[in-house]
Amino acid sequence: FFSSRRRHTRFKCDWSSDVCSSDLLYTETDQNRQRICEVSLWQCGKNRKVKALYDTGNRLREPYKKRPVNIIEYEAAKELLDGKENVFLIPYRTVSGSGEMLRGIVFDRMIVSKGRKTEIYEHPVIALTGERVISDGSYQMILHPDNRKNQEEKDYV
Repeated sequence: FFSSRRRHTRFKCDWSSDVCSSDLLYTETDQNRQRICEVSLWQCGKNRKVKALYDTGNRLREPYKKRPVNIIEYEAAKELLDGKENVFLIPYRTVSGSGEMLRGIVFDRMIVSKGRKTEIYEHPVIALTGERVISDGSYQMILHPDNRKNQEEKDYV
């Protein structure tokens, strides 16, 4: 079943105008609330905590090493950025065929916590988006389901 709200993107989540029009924001459900966790991002000695949705439908990978891409609102990440980051472009294509680019950065560390469980990821790929990932602001980031697999393969350097 495909809702009309998702007709323009092949990804389960609609993140922003970087990916699709802003009227296509993902709608929060009870199931989504169960997949929301706390993420602590580290970059150049600075730390920022955000809420994130663990999205099993996120299949976005960067084109160079095929590492999984996590998506964060620029406003949530900007205090960690100093303008000296090595930014690279991550292409994607929507179902309608239009292609765009996201700005990607390899962060120093990402710590994901849910209840008593905590996972640490070194050098995760984070894409910045200019708009909210969900209209009500209940989370600011979308996590890729393959972060753990990527970390186990040590394919993050």
